[in-house]
Formats: sequence, C-alpha cells, structure tokens
Amino acid sequence: MITNYQVQKEDFEGLYRKWQRMTDELSWSSPFSWPPWLKAWWDAYEGEMKPCFLSFWEEDKLLGIAPLICDNHRAFFMGSEDVCDYQEFPICEGRESDFFSALLNHLERAKIKELVIPSLKAETLSLHYLPKIAQARGLEVDCQPKDVVLERELTPSWEDYLYVLNKKQRHELRRKLRRLDEAGTISFLWLDQFHQIVKNFDLFLDLFRKSNPEKQKFLTSGREAFFRSLLNNLGAEGYWRLGVLKLEGLVVSMTWCLDDQKVVYLYNSSYCPQYQHLSVGLMCKVLSIKESINQGRMKFSFLKGGELYKYRLGGKESLLYRLKVVLSK
Repeated sequence: MITNYQVQKEDFEGLYRKWQRMTDELSWSSPFSWPPWLKAWWDAYEGEMKPCFLSFWEEDKLLGIAPLICDNHRAFFMGSEDVCDYQEFPICEGRESDFFSALLNHLERAKIKELVIPSLKAETLSLHYLPKIAQARGLEVDCQPKDVVLERELTPSWEDYLYVLNKKQRHELRRKLRRLDEAGTISFLWLDQFHQIVKNFDLFLDLFRKSNPEKQKFLTSGREAFFRSLLNNLGAEGYWRLGVLKLEGLVVSMTWCLDDQKVVYLYNSSYCPQYQHLSVGLMCKVLSIKESINQGRMKFSFLKGGELYKYRLGGKESLLYRLKVVLSK
C-alpha cells in the first residue's frame, strides 16, 4: 500500500487544465465527471455544501482526482442524480488501489464520517476497488442497486445494426420509417457546429417542454440554467450534437447528444406532440443511432432509465449502484 503520497487541493480551473492535458494519463470514463460538467452543475445548484477537489500524487505522478462536496462531516461525489446519470473518479490505470487507499486515508484524517457516491455503473473501477479496500479496513460499506443504464455496441454498418435487433423489432422499425417517409418529405440533420447548436437550442427546449407534462415539470428555471451553462462549457470543446428531424421543413423532433468520438450519449430528446402518431421522437433517436454508425462511433449510450424503447433498439442493461462508505460513527 502506498504511503508516500501527497494531496493537493484543486479548483475548477486546475481540474479543467488536467482534463485537457491528461486525457491519456487518467481515465475520464464518465462525462458526468468532466470538470466542465461539474462546473455547470455547481453554478446552477450551488448550495451550502463546499467543493473539496483533491488530487493525489506520488512524486510527480498523478494517481487520480476526487471531485467532492462536503457538508457536516459527509463527503459526496459532486453532481446530482437528476442531471448526472453516473459518476466515476478519474484514475491512473493500474494505480486504482493506491488512489482509493490514499483517498480513504485523507478522508479519515479530515474527520469525514461518510463518503457517498450516488450513482456508479456496475463495471466501474470505483465499484470494483473501493468497497474491497474499505471492507479490508473494517469499514462499513453499503452498496445498493438504484437504477439501470442501457448502451449498445455499434456495428460497422446500418444494415448490420438492424440485424442485431430481433426479427419483430427490425420489422417494426422499418415499418415506422416507411410510414414517416410516406407522410411527406423528411430530412435529418446532425448539427455538430457550436453556433448551429446554440441557434437551435431554444427550439429544442421549447419542444422539450411540449413533449409531455413531466418534461415541462422537470425543466425548472434552475435546470434550464444548468442546461445552458452545460451547453456553453462543453460547446467550445466540440462535444455536443443536435439531431434534428424535419417533416415538410418543420422540425418535429430533436435529440441532444454528447459525442466524445467513441461513444455517443443520448442526453435528452424532444418532439412535437401533434406528430406523435408518426413516432417522430423514436425515429429521431433511431436516425441519431444511424448517424453515429456513419460517423464510426463504437457505442451508443441511452443513459439512465429502463424505458422500453431502449431495449427494443438493442440496448443492453447495466445496473447503477449507490455506494456509501462509513468511515466513523
């Protein structure tokens, strides 16, 4: 176990520089742990808790980063489950045990009583290493399944993807695409330029509110501020995409996706309810998958939630867990 490590306190600027410069040194496997994402969340949700960003080093080697917020002797991974689907510590590959040992040492010395990570994918390094290391110290660990995330490995071609689906779903998908095509002239745009996305974002939010009452209720002024901050923080980096489905020149559905050149994440979607009979919301998602395949992406993530359409489009389920480590009573 490592003993000669150093801990440095970081701020958002420091985290941002490390994210830009150390993508090869650290595994930033969750976009919801990227510093621009965390900064947008903090700007919109800032409350009484204090940010506690820690980097752990062995001489000049960065072991990993802990983006935490602290309140009354409790530490939480920064972010909230309503807008951050799952989290993960950025860690140097092969140094996971050293990182988590150093993290627990530091939290115990700081008199932190509990460490809580609201949402971890089943296969994440944190879920593999942290409970084992904590239990080996005699600490209490509570790990409970909370939700699911669905993802689909992408095939080299659209036709290959269709044959990943079962016969019934493949037939149904083709039928809905034909029905949409018969309704009029359709077009699908994959907007990847920041100025294009900003220009169309108000329309996306307008359709989002109209999609259904639950989405209208969800989009509070605080969450809208978060979305806009998120758009700006990551927009200049070139990560956002808007999928735009038009029927007879009218925008009838949109998808808002994050694209890291390997994985496309379907973060949110919207559609015009008067065209619901044409399944425009689903078809926009399908065409976003098709474009992701055309762009050579390796995976399409439907993100959190077990909605039926995700399974029908070939999504494979992975459990999400809430992890709590009790350091002292």
